[in-house]
Amino acid sequence: MAVFEDDIVLTAPPADTSRRIRRAFSQVPADVDTIHMEYCFEACENALFHPHIDSVSTAANPFCSAAILVSRRGLHRLEALLRPAFSAIDNMMATFCQQGRLSCYKLRAPVFTQDMYWGSSLARHATTPLHLFDFDKLLCREHNGWMTYVPSPRQKKK
Repeated sequence: MAVFEDDIVLTAPPADTSRRIRRAFSQVPADVDTIHMEYCFEACENALFHPHIDSVSTAANPFCSAAILVSRRGLHRLEALLRPAFSAIDNMMATFCQQGRLSCYKLRAPVFTQDMYWGSSLARHATTPLHLFDFDKLLCREHNGWMTYVPSPRQKKK
């Protein structure tokens, strides 16, 4: 199952996005519960990276839930874990990933980002709307934990 919020935009052309998602499917283990295609505030220093797997890594702290693939096994596990609700869904899922109660993976270079056109309750450093940036340069986060990506302004096509 795929879960998408209504304010997401692609970070790459559709064909590249499709290729990267298909590649991720081929690289995750059979026991995967979630694949985060968008995330924020990730603790990348705690994620596990495999030298021969270039598309995905474990997700240590994948807050935000704008674009997530959930396996059948993950749906069953979430059904049990989400009762009773103790926080917002993205906070709960990040907690379950941190605790190892879900087998969570993320695309190493997210293929979606939130548009932020209408704003957000999240504190952001950027003064330029996020939909005007490319996000393929993964930083994880700065020392203060706020930034997940190195934004680079999009180049206008000639």
